[in-house]
Amino acid sequence: MVNCIACTSKHPVRLGTICRLALGNEEIYTLYRCPDCKKYFLDCYEDIFMPVDDLPDPQWKRGPFDEANGELLLRMIKECPDPLDKYCDCAAHERFFMEI
Repeated sequence: MVNCIACTSKHPVRLGTICRLALGNEEIYTLYRCPDCKKYFLDCYEDIFMPVDDLPDPQWKRGPFDEANGELLLRMIKECPDPLDKYCDCAAHERFFMEI
């Protein structure tokens, strides 16, 4: 279960997911919107190819984002022809990861 990082609500709505390959590891970013406080945030997970004991937590959050920035991130996810393809190099993928 994912809680909102702005108000800790237990009811955020998943809007979309986008992945990328970074330094041999897959990074998965899922965008949520909280219906209670209206903020957006990213729940991020790094699937580490070769786990090492002293690495930081592979899961983290980014945000909160206001509606304008949240909708911008969602638009970029939706513009990608295959947001779950970690090898995708489309313009939307590039913009998304430069924006965050």
